[in-house]
Amino acid sequence: MNTPHDQSQRDRFIHELERNFSVVASAGSGKTRAITDRIVALAQHPRAAEWLPSLVVVTYTNRAAAEMQQRARQSILEAGVKLEVINAFNRAFFGTIHSLCLKLLRQHGHYLGLPAQLEHLNEDDDAALWTEFVQSSTAIGAGLDPEQRRALLRLTPARRLLDLGRRGHITEAVPAPGPFPKFDFEPIYAFVPKKVSQVTAARVQEAMRRWETAWEGDDFVGALPGCKCAPLKPIWEAAIVPIVEWRRCAALHVAAEISQAYREFRLGRGVMTFSDQIALAAELLRHPEAAQRIRAKQYRVILDEAQDTDPTQFDVLLEVARPVEATGPWPSEETHPPLPGHFCMVGDFQQSIYGARADLAHYRRVHQAFLRTGAGEEVIFSVTFRLDRAGIEFANAVFPIVLHGLERQVPYVALYPRPTAFPGQIVRFDPKAGPEIIAERALKNKEYWEANNLAHWLREVGLEKLRASSWREVALLCPRTRWLPPLRAALRSVGLKAQVQSERSINGDSPAYAWFTALATVLAEPRNGFEIVGVLREIFGLSDHDLAAFSEGYGVRFHLTAPTGRGGPVAEKINLLVALREQARSLPLFSAMEEMVRVTQLRDRLLSLPADEYEGLGFELEELLTKAATAEAAKGTLENFAAELQSEFHAARNVRGALPDAIQIISGHKSKGSEWEAVIIPFFARGAKTQSPVYPRLLRDPRSAATIAAMESSDVDGDLKTAVALQEQQELERLLYVALTRAKHTLVLVDDRALFTGKKGLPERSQASRLRCGQGEENAAAFERLPTKLSACTETAEHHAQKAIVRSQEMILPLPTLPAKALKASRERAAVFLKRNPSALAEAALAEADPAAYVAAARQASSAPNAGQRYGTWWHNFVEVLDWSAPVASWDRTFETHLAGSPDPDRSHHDWALLRTQLTSDSDLTRLLAGPGTLAHAEMPFLWAMSERECLDGIIDLAVYDRQAHRWTILDWKTNRVPPSRSHYLPQLSAYWKAASEMLHTPVAAGLYITATGQWLPYEESELAGAWDALSRNSAALTEALEDDRGD
Repeated sequence: MNTPHDQSQRDRFIHELERNFSVVASAGSGKTRAITDRIVALAQHPRAAEWLPSLVVVTYTNRAAAEMQQRARQSILEAGVKLEVINAFNRAFFGTIHSLCLKLLRQHGHYLGLPAQLEHLNEDDDAALWTEFVQSSTAIGAGLDPEQRRALLRLTPARRLLDLGRRGHITEAVPAPGPFPKFDFEPIYAFVPKKVSQVTAARVQEAMRRWETAWEGDDFVGALPGCKCAPLKPIWEAAIVPIVEWRRCAALHVAAEISQAYREFRLGRGVMTFSDQIALAAELLRHPEAAQRIRAKQYRVILDEAQDTDPTQFDVLLEVARPVEATGPWPSEETHPPLPGHFCMVGDFQQSIYGARADLAHYRRVHQAFLRTGAGEEVIFSVTFRLDRAGIEFANAVFPIVLHGLERQVPYVALYPRPTAFPGQIVRFDPKAGPEIIAERALKNKEYWEANNLAHWLREVGLEKLRASSWREVALLCPRTRWLPPLRAALRSVGLKAQVQSERSINGDSPAYAWFTALATVLAEPRNGFEIVGVLREIFGLSDHDLAAFSEGYGVRFHLTAPTGRGGPVAEKINLLVALREQARSLPLFSAMEEMVRVTQLRDRLLSLPADEYEGLGFELEELLTKAATAEAAKGTLENFAAELQSEFHAARNVRGALPDAIQIISGHKSKGSEWEAVIIPFFARGAKTQSPVYPRLLRDPRSAATIAAMESSDVDGDLKTAVALQEQQELERLLYVALTRAKHTLVLVDDRALFTGKKGLPERSQASRLRCGQGEENAAAFERLPTKLSACTETAEHHAQKAIVRSQEMILPLPTLPAKALKASRERAAVFLKRNPSALAEAALAEADPAAYVAAARQASSAPNAGQRYGTWWHNFVEVLDWSAPVASWDRTFETHLAGSPDPDRSHHDWALLRTQLTSDSDLTRLLAGPGTLAHAEMPFLWAMSERECLDGIIDLAVYDRQAHRWTILDWKTNRVPPSRSHYLPQLSAYWKAASEMLHTPVAAGLYITATGQWLPYEESELAGAWDALSRNSAALTEALEDDRGD
């Protein structure tokens, strides 16, 4: 049987284009392929030219949208559809829900009276705007009557109500509460405790009497006293219910007013947040005329990752797919559901792990509404194309106990293997904890002990037994990001490369970004004493004592407007910054930032930090310098650049690609959507601590879906607290399902129960506890039966080898024979295409950074003798014919043969001696050029289609393919002097790297070889990606690079 078990379900979703579907797609079930196939089916339909422009594909990230759009476009092109269909597809929407909402607002926002242009506001960077809003507000709770308002403000500080409204994102009006209720505390006072509870009961009773007495006055009284007397607590909760419920209702009403007023204030200032985009789009679709115009476009919506969609986002997507005459929200109003074939959603209840921003209960209600009303049908993708048979059997054995479908938990969907599934293996690794470490009380010591044992074990078993093709295909998953660093340190200590991927990282977490931003800020804002003190303290390492002695209580002394005449280390650094600022004011932005890095020794300071804790700081610094060059090209000033850095300080850091041959260490949440050939779950029995909730907060009652404003912990009664705790526990159980379904061939569970089990058994919040692996629990026997040793698999190894062969063959693309008519047309239209020559990008960067210097250099090049160029040409001709796999003697003979043609024989002898020394020693360059299994291509030309109108062509000096690592490396010979900044040639190399990566579909590295110094200078992948990202968005820089390189 060569077809998947669920192929009939897949065929329905792909080909029944006039039906709505809710697809339940299990882990690794190929949902992206199914969505792409449905889009291709739309393109092959006779009405494709009509349907495709109204196609709306919504994904969770822009990156996922771009990938899906590219895959769909490629499949449509391969299907051979008409040109008009391709043009129609190019008008389809692929993007996030926020992008879609922004598109609707730009087209129809005038119905809401919105400004024509609205800028984005980061919600974490709205302090100044919020302060302005608060200062302009005249009253809080204007929608309440005077008595209600007075009662609420006596119970709750105004600041807490403001905080709730600021972050609450309440999109709908909330009814006002009734009159303040009467209350009766007599049952509390009448309670007679037993002897053991007399003291605590008396304290509660006395506190309640004081509160009641204070309430009879007019002053602020605050929250009700708590109750720490367990026997009294049920009576206490019943007595305070009227007050608690009234305050929750009143606080929610006022918070909604504040939230709406702050949104209108933001719009009045021409800015909006991501939450505003969703709320305003939902409001737009409640506007009768606007909704009709939007629905008239007959959008066909395909929603991916439906389980991560919140209720308001669902409202937007459902409403755009309904008929023009629809009124009222669906599914609350069950008439006029989405048109047939106009709404499909793909998700997985089992992978709903973002309860803080999504709403699983609402997703389930929408799903059931489709089935109940007949507006859509359910299809289930149960065949996984990821897990091998052992992984499937283990999941099917243990997860029905965990995902049981009871008490609002989702039911488990059994997995089925693909027809070509390999055996796979699930292994229980016992680190054999001895009595000494078991008895250790410090949790940190146990953590490091397990990490070190696991690291040594991984090095010992190796890739073959893990059934992985490279270390990059091995991942360690943890439920807590703070557990990741010890694993990285342990792996590195045994010689294994490791890379931590954290989902919570912001730009400011990096010392490179934080320190660079702080320095740029003080140069732009010379009277910003707060930042100046931070720079002196954090970057220059000056003590608080020295800073206090310098200021003597006068903070105004910390400024950079003029040198200080005082003495000491603080004055010395301030004067250094003053001189730097004066110099920076007369320099172009990029040069000023380079000088800032040099004068403050920022690079050396960053590289002195522990490498185990801070990765790639030098490369991040280069990215920031590239950012400065880009800002300068856009005519940015130092002040604007510093403000831009500050505004992005709290933004999420860009996702970094996996480093070659580095084990990936990643959190369970971030692992969603990814897969590896081998996955290890460390700290399996370790309990995860939880943080106490921060009040005030909005929470959704899992039992009723009602929104509750909890100002204090007393606003969350025992039953609600239990329901919320159960909901959180169930989400963590689903997170465990996600983690245990990421492995293709090998899953290793670290059996550290002996290490972390206490007197009361397994920690409640451990993964082992969630899987029910404790003594006597339902899955304990299945867990114990797992094998304890890894084994190699010939079938899997052959699969890896075959994939490697296919990849290498894909790199050699046969060029088809073109008909004469096509060749003639291409010659006639060649001028339409924009040619990009990456070898001139260094000159383009210089032209942008310092136009005067560029003009001077150009004049000098045109008038000076071209000896440097002739030497560069000679060197390239010489190394082009070198056989890198030949003996050293052969290289020497080649050199002697070509020496006669050198314009500078002494220099040739010098440069060849340096290169020869490199190649005959155990250096990185030797392993690159002359290692086993390497294949070198000199002067390799390329032509890459950047877009439909632009192409990039050039010649790579030396491209080396490592057949064992399946990796290419680009080497660029530089025979002239390299500027102090490595960023000089970064634009050129980033263009080579990007073109090769896109064309070869395999990891690519790039670097420079400096003939004058004998240095091999590789670039980091993140450095290249950052440079290309900046360059690709700057057409001016690319245009400057069109002229040919003059030889280097």
